[in-house]
Amino acid sequence: MDEPAHEPEIDERLADLRRRRAEAVDVLAETLLDMYLQGRRAAREGRPWPPALATAPAPKPRPVKLPKGPPRRVHRFAEQQDLEVVRVLLAATWFPSAELDEQLGGGRRLCVVLELGGVIIGAAVLDEHGDVGVLRALSIDPPYRRRRHGTALAAFVIRLAYEHGLGSVYAAAASQWFLEEVGFQHIERVLLPRAALHLPSLAKVPAAAYIFEITPSVNGTRTPRRMVPRTLSELLAQPDRVPADTTGPRARRKRQQVTEDKRDDAPTTR
Repeated sequence: MDEPAHEPEIDERLADLRRRRAEAVDVLAETLLDMYLQGRRAAREGRPWPPALATAPAPKPRPVKLPKGPPRRVHRFAEQQDLEVVRVLLAATWFPSAELDEQLGGGRRLCVVLELGGVIIGAAVLDEHGDVGVLRALSIDPPYRRRRHGTALAAFVIRLAYEHGLGSVYAAAASQWFLEEVGFQHIERVLLPRAALHLPSLAKVPAAAYIFEITPSVNGTRTPRRMVPRTLSELLAQPDRVPADTTGPRARRKRQQVTEDKRDDAPTTR
């Protein structure tokens, strides 16, 4: 009986399979021998075996992009977590910090803060009585003073008063220069309206304090009304005033013109 024609091909495939299996066994044997030798070497050197698996490197943190230029000023209403800082800032003013949480009878009390780079550096308290407001206190942290932060906070309060429909805002201070610098006008106590005199916020102002008044504007800025020099250098920098001439020909002509005008305006009798 003849053998099938495909038997030589099967034998060739079996031979190839045996050869590949022998190669795999040899590779496995070499790998195990190499691991055994490395373990013996690590034991002699006192190193741990097997070595710890390498972990993936931690991702590098992305660089934080800082805003260019100086930190921005941010005005906002004070929140509950800001009250402790606000009390510290207002301790240098006439405003009693214990009244910060109290409700204003017959009105509304607003507390605003000024942030610079996320840090509260200023605070102000505005009492609203109908269409009249009283700036009870305004304070800037001493290291940040004389950098126009107080002016910016006052301008924000004036804009806020304008948005709330206040017709006038009063304030009190121990000196004149700052409030007049931001546009307030000094007013004597005897000239205050009777309704303003009975405001609880103004009734607590010391008798030696200066009273100021301003009409709120949409942008919060007003022309400075300061008349008194703030420092000795400002006083020396003022130009000398030349006294008016009352004896020269120009003054005589002016007096003569005034006399003629009065004569022409006088009523005539027939």
